[in-house]
Amino acid sequence: MNNNLYTGNATDNRAITGVGFKPDLTWIKERQSGPSHLLQDVVRGATYQVYPNATDAQINTTNQVKSFDSDGYTIGTGTWINNNREGNINGTG
Repeated sequence: MNNNLYTGNATDNRAITGVGFKPDLTWIKERQSGPSHLLQDVVRGATYQVYPNATDAQINTTNQVKSFDSDGYTIGTGTWINNNREGNINGTG
């Protein structure tokens, strides 16, 4: 398990590194506002998000987490994870 803090910059294909391993799961949440938590795992694939605090079971989108990498993961321009006005906290496992 590892936690990362980063500030969104609206850059597509942005690598979030420094995790120390290839994650099997990411849990991402904006710190400044109240959107849902976003969970992605290798079983469903990076483009499927699970929202544990919402009624949606899962959604398939390509602009949130794009891939799980050897030292972290790559994100797209999704508003909830890479908005250039928001800070994010992430747990990986």
